[in-house]
This record gives sequence, structure tokens and C-alpha cells, in this order.
Amino acid sequence: MLKKIISLNISLIFLILCIIPINAEFKPVLDLKSTAAILVDLDTGNRLFSKNPNQKIQPAQLVNIMVAIVVLEQCSDIANTSITANDSAWTELLNWGEKDKTYGLIKGGQTLTVKDYLYALMLSSSIESACVLGNYFGEGMPNFIVKMNDKAKALGCENTYFTNAHGLFDPAAYTTAADMALITQYALKNNRFTEIACTLEYEVPEYSLYWKHTNVMLFPENSKYYFAGTKGIKTGNLADVGRNLSVMADMQAGGRSYRYLVIVLAAPYETAASGTVYNHIKDTVTILNWATKHLSVTNVINIDEHLAELQVLYADTKEDFIELVPANSYSMLWNDETDVNAIEKKITINDKKLVAPVEKGTIYGKVDLILSGETIATIDLVANKSVERSAYEFNKKAALEFYKSSYWKKGVKIFIVFFIIYILLYFAALGYAHSEPNKAKQWKKSQRRKHK
Repeated sequence: MLKKIISLNISLIFLILCIIPINAEFKPVLDLKSTAAILVDLDTGNRLFSKNPNQKIQPAQLVNIMVAIVVLEQCSDIANTSITANDSAWTELLNWGEKDKTYGLIKGGQTLTVKDYLYALMLSSSIESACVLGNYFGEGMPNFIVKMNDKAKALGCENTYFTNAHGLFDPAAYTTAADMALITQYALKNNRFTEIACTLEYEVPEYSLYWKHTNVMLFPENSKYYFAGTKGIKTGNLADVGRNLSVMADMQAGGRSYRYLVIVLAAPYETAASGTVYNHIKDTVTILNWATKHLSVTNVINIDEHLAELQVLYADTKEDFIELVPANSYSMLWNDETDVNAIEKKITINDKKLVAPVEKGTIYGKVDLILSGETIATIDLVANKSVERSAYEFNKKAALEFYKSSYWKKGVKIFIVFFIIYILLYFAALGYAHSEPNKAKQWKKSQRRKHK
């Protein structure tokens, strides 16, 4: 048993300290008209707020984000790969009426680079660009749609199904705010995507083509909807569904920078006396204003916080115990409307009693930080100090345990058996030694008788 404990503790020394962040979602009451919405901390990937995150809704032109992902992963040189547009590429568009169609004014016979097509796609939702890219990189649109859906599954999207590359109305197509957040976060890891999706305007002088980003939050001249710090990424509009938006925001609060991703889906179309009401923009602003006002980086567990105490056997000092402390402090974006003491700390200990020597920093347990039943982080617990072994105490205990062991009992029994055998052999040999001289005397007497 002692060998097992010592072996386990030595192996734990070589484990890597780890912190596993998971979602810490808050539940503010926000007045949103969008059917679904989500707020993600881009620095950690944590979901901070959501409304109906798993409700299936048509993606509209947000589907272009996945189109760009598939194209960028197939084409390494977008600036020098050219495709000549062919009117046959957008034949399928005849299946839809003019409602919801957004053109990039690309004409058949024009030769553009893949980079040009991607800018047309992401800035203006060009349906021509979606068709050209899909047919080229899928060697036919049906195969390209398969690639899009395969990629969605690979990213962990459980409620997403694409039926086209342009995002026009199709009841069979669907996604969710949660899935679209996964897709967008993945896309943003590609610097080429981020550069394209966050560009305000782009032109191809050769064909007098000019595209401007459709997200009105990005332009100061749109004073009614401009929101400082927002970037890209994609808008989507379907008259029979609503307005969708995926947008990134770099916000400043309390002298720190915060990077957020907001997804809103199916914000209702609305027209007022003053003109069109962009509810998807208003909802995004509501979410970002709440985040700026109420979220800040807060330390929820400290490195010097003593969370458990363990006894150490055979310690060379009177202090035969150690305290377990977090391997690292843990900070996270926290809602000041929620008491940080609401976090439950669930402690798990690997061994209740330890055997010296103990090395400072060795992992002996973990603490789960739990909020509203959800684990928001798991942090290793480590020894706060080293404890050397007392050779005297260890050997004394080892000797006492040996005397109590079955080995000792068996050894004693074997000794007794051999001792008895030895005694019996000794007396047998002694008896034999006494009998031999008598036999010799009798033999000599018998010989003398013969000679008489």
C-alpha cells in the first residue's frame, strides 16, 4: 500500500497544471426583438449571454461565412487565382424571384480573382459571387453544399443545414445562434477572412465594380446606427424571416479592451414614420451596451486561497500537514449584477493522507467552479509547501508494519519448522555418534574370540 501511494504521488509531480474554462453564461433581462441572439467573449470563447441559442432559423446571407471558409481552405493564393464568370453559373437563381436578391453587378465574361469574389460576397452579399465560387470550388454547386455541411458538422454544429451558397429563402435551410457563433469564431481564426470581412469598401477598377459593407454600424456617417468599435462581419436579410447579423466588437471599459462577437437572428422588419427600423442593429447595440456597463474581468479564485488540508505521514517536522491551493488564479468576465460568491467551489481530493516526501506544487486534487449548475472552470489544487521525510519515523513504521504482516508470520512459522527439524537431526546425529564406538568394541571382541 505504501509503495502504491508513493508511486502515485511521484507520478503526479509530472502532470501539467491545467485550467479548463467552460461557458459562464449570465441571464440579464434585455429587451430584444430578435428571435435569437448570443454574445461571446472572443478571447476565451465563453458564451456570456444568449436568447433561444438553439432555435432553428434560416441563415439568410450569413451562409456566406461558411462559403468563405470552404473557399479559403481550398485556395491558398486568392490574389492570383482567377475565375471567369459565366452566366450559366447563376442559372439556379431563376428559381427565386427578385425578393431578397442582392447583386454585386458581376457580369458574365468578367475575370476576377478569388479575392475579388470574396470581397463581393462578404461586403455586398453578391449572389453572383456565391454562385461562381460554389460552382468552381465544388465542381458543381451540389458538391459545394456537401462541403459546407460537412464543415459545419466538423465544427460541432448540431443544428445547421445549408441548401444553397447565396442564402436566399429556403424553408429546408436552418442554423442557430449557437452554431453560427461557432462558425464565425472559426472563420475569424483565418486572418484572410478577418481582413476581408472587416473591410469597409473594395473596388475592382478594371470593371468599375465597387462594394461597400452592408453593416451600417460600421460607418460614422450613419449617425443613427453607428457604433464605435464594431467590425464586419456579415448581414443577412430575408423579408419572410427577418434580419440577421454577425458582428465583432472591440470595446473599452475600465481601461481594458474586450473583444465580443454578437449574433442576432430573425430581427423583425419594421418601418416607422422616420423610415426603416433596423431591429437587428438596435438589439446588437442593446447587448453591447449591457456588456460594456456590467461586464469586467474579475478574479474569482486566488492562488493563495487555502481550500483543503491534508495530513502527511512520516514528516520530519511537527507540521505534518499541507494545504491545497489553486495552481493558478482564475479571472473571467463577470457580470456585476451577479454576486461572485454565488460561485460554488466543488473540491475533489485524490488522496486523503499523503506520504512524505511531498513536493510543493504537486497536484493532489481539483476544484470545480460552478455557477447555476454549470461548471465554468476546473482548476488543479496543488501542495502549498514541500515536506521532507523523517527516516526514523518511516523506518519505525515500516518495521512495525512488517511485524504485523503475513510475511513475518510465515517467516516465524518456517523458522520454527526448520528449528524443530534441526533439533531432531541434531539428536539423531548424537545418538548415532554414541552407537558407533559400541559397535567397534563388539567387533574387536568378536575377532579375539575367533583367534583363541
